[in-house]
Amino acid sequence: QKKGLGLFPQLPPRGVLHCRGRRACVFLRTRQMAVHMVAEVMLSDDPYIVFYRTCACVLGWCLVRLFLSHAFFGGSVVHGTKCTAAIQAALQACAVCWVVTHDPHIAPLYWAMLGFQLGDADLVNIPSPAIAFLSTLAAGEFGMQLLHMRAWFEKPSDVVMVAHHLLCLVLWPMNVANGRGLFFIAVFLTYEVSTPFLMALFFDAVKNSNLPRVIIGTVFTLTFVLVRLGTLPSTAVAAYKAIATDFPSSRLPWWYVGQYATIMFYVERVTGCLPLLLNAYWGQLVVRAYFGEVVKALSADPNAATKMAKAA
Repeated sequence: QKKGLGLFPQLPPRGVLHCRGRRACVFLRTRQMAVHMVAEVMLSDDPYIVFYRTCACVLGWCLVRLFLSHAFFGGSVVHGTKCTAAIQAALQACAVCWVVTHDPHIAPLYWAMLGFQLGDADLVNIPSPAIAFLSTLAAGEFGMQLLHMRAWFEKPSDVVMVAHHLLCLVLWPMNVANGRGLFFIAVFLTYEVSTPFLMALFFDAVKNSNLPRVIIGTVFTLTFVLVRLGTLPSTAVAAYKAIATDFPSSRLPWWYVGQYATIMFYVERVTGCLPLLLNAYWGQLVVRAYFGEVVKALSADPNAATKMAKAA
């Protein structure tokens, strides 16, 4: 080997190689520990971690709302809140679509539920780290909405929305910590597929333009009817089975005994059907409002049917 001619690569001394190898091992080990800690924090069902994770999600969505309000809407709180809700719903819709098609615990039961083929399956004690995280993420967004309630609370019927947000904020993290009801939370999160289109109808760029309003309003109504009302009968049957049957589990946490277990027994049975009743109530409002708009458009313009067909 001729030194300095560049004919052969110069190998570093053996001690340098050993040092670099140790550094690489330490780096890889540190990275693996960091990934494990992040996964533990995001997916854990430990009650303390669930509580702090929910609080962090509330704070995170508040910061997102603050950024959107000042960056795009001139400081408008209500516009930032609606936009944040649309973003959260879009993320949840994408994530829960993966859950109901790939999660080994949730996916088989979800499609069996839609086909009324659940049999005696345990629907209450289903584990799902993905839903454990997504439920606290959604609860955080509900908490953000409640903190900015003065910006969007306009009519007495909004009390129903406040009650919905409050119950989800309190009960969903409790379900994660208890390890119960995650299957039904997954079903309820699929309802978020229609929410981005609902939020889009709030903005002036959509409300004041006929074509976007017709398209987005139609898509919202179709997704609402398909995902929320179309699955209502099968979800009601599944909820009845879960309420009427006491599914024992060896995965229950140590505190799920005594008076706490008794209280949660009645809480689960009282609140288990509330989302179904709310969606039935909201569904008839959505359908009536859509057909009311269609009738109004047809009565105001004889050629409206042709225009709407072309727009669709």
